Amino acid sequence: MNKPTRRQHTVWRSYLRSWASGEQIWCFMAGKEPFRAALMKVGQERDFYRIQDMTDGDIALIHAALIAPMGHEIQRRAAERWILEFNRLRDLRRQLDGAGIDAAQATEAVYIEAEEQLHGEIERNALPLLERLKASDAFCLSDDDDYIVFVHFLMTQYFRTSRMLGNMRRGMGTRFEGTLSRSMGVLRHIMATAAGFTLFAERATMKCHVLVNDTDVPLITGDQPVINMLAVDLPADAMAKDCEFYYPLSPSKALVILVDDRFAGGRICEAHVAEEFNRLIALSAERQVYAASESDLANIKRLVGKRQ
Repeated sequence: MNKPTRRQHTVWRSYLRSWASGEQIWCFMAGKEPFRAALMKVGQERDFYRIQDMTDGDIALIHAALIAPMGHEIQRRAAERWILEFNRLRDLRRQLDGAGIDAAQATEAVYIEAEEQLHGEIERNALPLLERLKASDAFCLSDDDDYIVFVHFLMTQYFRTSRMLGNMRRGMGTRFEGTLSRSMGVLRHIMATAAGFTLFAERATMKCHVLVNDTDVPLITGDQPVINMLAVDLPADAMAKDCEFYYPLSPSKALVILVDDRFAGGRICEAHVAEEFNRLIALSAERQVYAASESDLANIKRLVGKRQ
């Protein structure tokens, strides 16, 4: 029996609506001319979130290489919970097989849909916070409970993409071959939760700023919408030692998280700064960049697909 497949969104449609008009957005892919497309048709991959069963060896390797070195007990406990959560389906299949039920057929839809539904829940929790950021001219998530929800969402957006999957494959090497494919879902959430906790714990020094774009250069976004600005221009095999996160919120607004105060004024007043943000987004894209108009894509077309 052929397994059912489904095209799943790797970029949040509600997020992309800030660049859309009538549920349509301008898109560019390397080797093609810019085109206008429905939000439902962009940022998709077939069965991107399909869960695979981890082996006991996979779990042991994740414990040894990723969880044990974590610097805080909260991060380690959260990672353990994600492993238990993602391993529930394997346990369920074993129980069904033991009861004489065709477990593969009975659980196939859950294997396809469960992680996508998890992303939907994280996004729904963050949506009111994101709307507040887009409506304000200043950072408005000073409440600790709000901020922990937001940075968890932000890091989930950072780690959920095709670009980050490719980066992990290159960075982890042959030791994780096989394990990475089977464990990608749980690894995304372990790393997003750990990174979100770090941003929360270091919020006194890793400061978050909302930037209003006062230039005539609209901001674009891409299929890697959250980027580490310090990693973009590094060689493919190099690891960034520090992080400065950039997240465009709309053509006229963005968010940064960084140590220094160079954006403390809250405004992008010079066109070359907006152009630099767009350059970083274009270079970070796996395949697609998005804009509110075709002309906004003119200066970045040569960059998409250049960084492998």
